[in-house]
Amino acid sequence: MMFKRLLLTGLVLGINVLKAQFNNDFLYYVKYGTSINLHAEYELNSTAIQNDFIDKFIYGGHIDSATKAHSQKRLQAKNRIGGNYFAGATAFFGAKNSKYRFVAGLKQVELVNASFSDDVFNLGFYGNKMFEGKTANIGNTNINHFKYQEIKLGLIWDNIDTTAKLGFSLSYLKGQSLLQINTGAASIYTASDASLIDFNMHGSSVIMSDTTKGKNGIANFNGNGMSAEFFADMPYTSKLGPSKFFVSVNNLGFIKWNSNTVNYNADTSYIFKGVTVNNVFQLNDASVKNLTKDSLIKKLTQHGKQSVSTNLPMSLFILHTINFSKVFALNNGFRYFFNGNYKPYLYAEGQFKINKNFTATAHIGYGGYGKLSGGVNVEYKIKTIFIRLGSNAIQGYVLPKQSLGQGLFFSLSKKI
Repeated sequence: MMFKRLLLTGLVLGINVLKAQFNNDFLYYVKYGTSINLHAEYELNSTAIQNDFIDKFIYGGHIDSATKAHSQKRLQAKNRIGGNYFAGATAFFGAKNSKYRFVAGLKQVELVNASFSDDVFNLGFYGNKMFEGKTANIGNTNINHFKYQEIKLGLIWDNIDTTAKLGFSLSYLKGQSLLQINTGAASIYTASDASLIDFNMHGSSVIMSDTTKGKNGIANFNGNGMSAEFFADMPYTSKLGPSKFFVSVNNLGFIKWNSNTVNYNADTSYIFKGVTVNNVFQLNDASVKNLTKDSLIKKLTQHGKQSVSTNLPMSLFILHTINFSKVFALNNGFRYFFNGNYKPYLYAEGQFKINKNFTATAHIGYGGYGKLSGGVNVEYKIKTIFIRLGSNAIQGYVLPKQSLGQGLFFSLSKKI
């Protein structure tokens, strides 16, 4: 059915499009000062969908029954999947004798998140045979997929009271593509003898940016928006060693999608009892002719095109650092996405300075789109150039058949 396909499309997008430093450009300034930074990162995690399943979507391949079973056994009544992809360049500059610095940047952004029931997964990847004589709950499914480009300008106030830093930026957002699905109250009943299917959907909607062929490329303007970002870096004296708090809010904004945005709204009940075929060699029966994709959409939805505004999933990030010595520092962090099918993410990092040029960090965290994650990252310094590579969810590459979550981040920074 049309809606089933949309559900699957949304879940597959959540797995497929994402190829982490937590998308916080101001951390580069706190670490390197006036600098030019090239950076890219992605993260993908779930409470149920394992990495061996996800990898088949990313790299291709047959999803066999064993692979599906690995994820199926982890399903709960409510499940999450989500991820983010960012790639861009950010520069911090200003006069050396001034308390003020400027920030400018360009970025490609992709955000995907979804919450879904175990019945949605089973219906999508096993069909409705297991639901014969039962009702599959596909209600309260929420899928969000944003893709946009960002141009950023901002100001930093450095050395407030000799140590603290404050800053903000404003960004213009060029909307590339949007998909939002909300099913409200929805279910599918399959008779025990498979003689009928009873489909109910109330308070459900689908919103998609311009679906015309060739209209979802990076060069297309399907929407315009704005966002803001704020940060504060506050060092203080501790008995354990030099310490500080870093707090930031980003993605505080919206995108208004153009008037070619497609809207579907469903508040309906539909019973399908099959079709009558009078002559198997002449399938001209009116019921067959009328059973088309377009006719089903007309029966099940009210649809049209109109401009809509969507809020971005705003992020709150808090980092506390204690430098116990010149060799070892401990980071403790908190991250949360509002309106993003995201749970609070708590993490701890041990940072070890191996020598004057090489630093290694071990990471462990819980929450977010998934559950437990662990990772490592390394940084190498060559004069005024810093190269950083790592993962906050390395388990996806080490144990893909037993683990949830994967991610990578890379940055190349030059102090100026």
